[in-house]
Amino acid sequence: FFDGNVLPTRALLEASRHFNPKLSRFIFCSSQTACGPSLDGRPVTELTPPHPITTYGKSKRAAEEECERARQDMPVTILRLAAVYGPRDTAILTFFQTVHKRLKPLIGMRDKRVNLVHVADVADAVVLALESDTAKHGTYFIGSERHYTWREVNNLTAAILNRSGITVRLPHALVYSVAGFSEFFSMFRKKPSVLNWEKGRDMIQANWTCSVEKAMSEIGYRQKVSLEHGIKQTIEWYRREGWM
Repeated sequence: FFDGNVLPTRALLEASRHFNPKLSRFIFCSSQTACGPSLDGRPVTELTPPHPITTYGKSKRAAEEECERARQDMPVTILRLAAVYGPRDTAILTFFQTVHKRLKPLIGMRDKRVNLVHVADVADAVVLALESDTAKHGTYFIGSERHYTWREVNNLTAAILNRSGITVRLPHALVYSVAGFSEFFSMFRKKPSVLNWEKGRDMIQANWTCSVEKAMSEIGYRQKVSLEHGIKQTIEWYRREGWM
């Protein structure tokens, strides 16, 4: 993760500084994981002290620190993206496939909340950050304007797929067990497992929520793609391409 996130960011910053010292803007797409989940039930903001809980999150935070140091002589904007979904995305495909099989999975015994953002809204945010003078040295969370429970996401997806489905709650201990086995057996395969111990730790967090108020007030960001339309568009793309 550090080789893939930190070193390329540092190299691009150094190359930009050396070959194009008058660069008008450098945009770094980071992740909400660089800050970490909400620990007190309130959405994290740009003022929340970073507390990444996985190696991936720590590597994204380290890349942010490279960007923050570069701000001394370069206009660098950091966009912390919430959970991104949309056409071509492979990470959330398994979730849609599971609901399509009439299973609606919920992690833990209590509802968990999440901030989701459609890829088209991410693209809009990048353009806004490029064009805004205010964003020159800013850091912004980019996500949906409201938060959703996974129960809401499950039910909406099932309705769009026209599948009734059975809600299945998975205890945290089971998630950790499956994640541990998955990580162990991935050592014998060439391709690493999508589910591992750290991903399991991500999944059991109660609130992956963030506030987009700063992005709305300073660069004019707005969520244009509703969750319903976004899920419907994503499923249609998966079906059209034969992924589902």
